[in-house]
Amino acid sequence: MKKNIDTNHPSAGILYLLSLFFERISYFGIRAVLVIYLVEGSFQYDRSSALSTYAMFTTLFFFAYIAGGLMGDRIFGNRKAVIYGGFMQALGALIVAIPNQTAFFVGLFFVVMGGALYTPNLLANIGRSYLTKPHLMDSGFTITIGVRTIGALIGASGILFLGEVNFVWAFLVAGGMMLISTLIVALAAPEHTPRPEVSPAIKKNKTRQIGLILLALGVFYASYRFYAVPQESINSSFLEKELHFISGYFHGHLELVIEVLIITALALLWTFYRYSRRTKLLIAAIAVLVGSIFSLLIPIEQLNYIHLTLFIIHLSFLVFANLHVRPIIYSLIMKYGNPKYYATLLSLLKLPASILFVLMSPALIAKIPLNTIYSHLVIAMIGMFIYAAIIFFYMKFVDTHKNTDNLEPEKNDDGILDT
Repeated sequence: MKKNIDTNHPSAGILYLLSLFFERISYFGIRAVLVIYLVEGSFQYDRSSALSTYAMFTTLFFFAYIAGGLMGDRIFGNRKAVIYGGFMQALGALIVAIPNQTAFFVGLFFVVMGGALYTPNLLANIGRSYLTKPHLMDSGFTITIGVRTIGALIGASGILFLGEVNFVWAFLVAGGMMLISTLIVALAAPEHTPRPEVSPAIKKNKTRQIGLILLALGVFYASYRFYAVPQESINSSFLEKELHFISGYFHGHLELVIEVLIITALALLWTFYRYSRRTKLLIAAIAVLVGSIFSLLIPIEQLNYIHLTLFIIHLSFLVFANLHVRPIIYSLIMKYGNPKYYATLLSLLKLPASILFVLMSPALIAKIPLNTIYSHLVIAMIGMFIYAAIIFFYMKFVDTHKNTDNLEPEKNDDGILDT
């Protein structure tokens, strides 16, 4: 572990993060209000139809996300794509507020397409702002995850509360938040951050690097999803017990509280100190496996305060592992990816995990009965061993060049040599 001399995050990155904060408030506010609005608002949908509409909304966004990244990279440019997408999303929120079914779906289309343009291109711009300070990039992307989480929480709770009073005002506020987000980029954020020269060692192995990164990411998150069932079962069991010292509301946000605390700690650590990204990716596998051991010690039938402590430790290790993968993968994409396709590559990151999860489930379910939470844990643990093996192979045979991973520039912004 080495100490960073330059610990000042780029001003452009901070502006993009501020924009992201308001965008998350807007987007998750719309998501939170959507089903209730369809059921209790002007349209009087039954709950099943409302949920189908909501599912269509989230599914369309997943596919549009990739198209938005590609359009930003090859047609508009990343910064302009953020601005165009932001204005579209803001306009969509305002149109959704019109109590007319046609207007509602037109507005929803604008929200989806606007968000698809905005999100991957904003991530690309955040990454670009750190290209001249690669030693701070992991910290920057960790802060990005924290900003998204806090913004989503404020939007989902605040705008939902407003929606219970007046749906129109809820959508108008969501549109206003999106407008603020877009104006921050349009009026304040810089046009372009130049990319430093890339070493020949990195250029040579670029395709293999990206391929292994995506494979490792897919295996990690496909395995990670199998923790959802045991976590939900354990969490529900705690809520059913009369553990008066903890409220149901806090239980519902327990993982979020842990995530914010760990994000804060890691963002500070990686701002002032650095160690290799390969080490961070291996730490993630170890943390998940250790967290699995704690979950195996929790009996669903007979829960007490000690088991709650074990569950919190289990969650903490999983969140800690996740935060040693997501920001690092973003940084590696910025390091090895083709600059012409940054947003496209970032928009594709969810795809490997989704494909592998679909492929893993039937094959594993056929051989391992999933009638207990422990079966899911076994699958997840096997997946983590495979992930660790991929990272080991990546370290041993592919990323063999030294002194190019997560390094601080030879001189910092004040011209002081890093000795």
